[in-house]
Amino acid sequence: MNRLRRACKGTPALIEFDSLPFKYREALIKKNGGIPHRTLKNKLFADEISLDMDAVSFYQNYRPAGNKIQDKKQRQLANEASILNTIACKYKAHLKRQSSGNKISEFWRNPVTVLPGIKAEWPHKLPLTERNLKLKFIAYQENGYRALVNAHYGNQKTRKVNQHLEALLKHLYTQSWKPNYEEVWDGYNKFITGVKILVNATTGEIYNPKDYEPISVSTVRSYMRAWRNASGTEKTRSRSKIGYNAKNRSYADLRVDHAGAIISMDDRELPFRLKGTHKRVVGYFTADVASGAIIGWAFARPKMRYGDPHGKGLALIFNCFRNTFEQLDYYKVNMPAEVEVENHLMSGLKDTSLKEGNLFQFVRYAEAENPQEKSIEGFFRILRYKYDRKVKGFLARPFAKTEAYQGRPESEEKQAYTFDQIVELAIENIIEYNNDFTPQSEKISG
Repeated sequence: MNRLRRACKGTPALIEFDSLPFKYREALIKKNGGIPHRTLKNKLFADEISLDMDAVSFYQNYRPAGNKIQDKKQRQLANEASILNTIACKYKAHLKRQSSGNKISEFWRNPVTVLPGIKAEWPHKLPLTERNLKLKFIAYQENGYRALVNAHYGNQKTRKVNQHLEALLKHLYTQSWKPNYEEVWDGYNKFITGVKILVNATTGEIYNPKDYEPISVSTVRSYMRAWRNASGTEKTRSRSKIGYNAKNRSYADLRVDHAGAIISMDDRELPFRLKGTHKRVVGYFTADVASGAIIGWAFARPKMRYGDPHGKGLALIFNCFRNTFEQLDYYKVNMPAEVEVENHLMSGLKDTSLKEGNLFQFVRYAEAENPQEKSIEGFFRILRYKYDRKVKGFLARPFAKTEAYQGRPESEEKQAYTFDQIVELAIENIIEYNNDFTPQSEKISG
């Protein structure tokens, strides 16, 4: 045994615990409920903790997800707040002694060693590792009592609460002065802390801050950028969906396994200069969605498109329908079940030719201001950049991202063609496109 201090009158001897025989150490551990120096350390720390009555009151009235916190859980959370308050006092004292050589990184070793030993007296679920305890402590210092409540507590009503939260955030985001995400978050924080009062503009109801929890800027951003919210809020803030659609296009995503089941129709300006004018020849086309083949077309001079007596280029559309049906009949192909068309030019035919059950069993209109939604747009891109651009006089886009698709030498861009020549070029490219190998060729024979 290692004697650290001799016994004298009024002072007992001091023996090093680890030097005692095993049977004596075991007896002392059983008597004290743990290793003596650790249990003493735990007792000293526990004696410094005082119950935070403000925390008790807060958790009694707090309603995460609209539900009251269970009594046992309330006591646990109040204990955790009280323990963290004690750690905060010790941390402040540690910082004052830092000049004497105490490192901040060493501070967190002590709390994690005593926390397991005080659970009997102060039940808690605080982290037992230095890193996680430090993160929990920082969150508590920044957000107060709410930081100790798990974000998933009361999750059975999360969907309902999320709907209420979304509605509140949209109310803040669609204010006339167009706040950004950080300003919405700041306004929300002022609301839940009682600094600001929010009123439902429709019902006149005053929102209750106790029904809402702290959120981050990223949460605001996530809710407002969600598709279900973004379109409406953009329109409310700017009175238009154009800005939203320009940034968030929905592209064609049809999965069709049978050729001839669905066709897609749209117009296209041919990328060649028409002699005697700066305008272009316009064409209307029909494509089979499954195979990608162009199965119908019609062309018109610019004046037929812009000065059409029907006002919407319907003559060109009917010519395309006629050509499509003639080719289907010539090749003995059955009538497609569904057609996919644009909203703008075809809207005048909703109650006549394109009424479901007349020409086609099913008719799908693409969303307004979103031409990329139609499948045929993808086929147009292949036609333009794989076939049309190889023709002399191809009118490229000067600001295309890919260098090969940008403007040509000026001498070549001045090349012009007659109407009949442009139509002939377009049909030749369509035939070459239809007979070329495509990704669908492996799946669809013929």
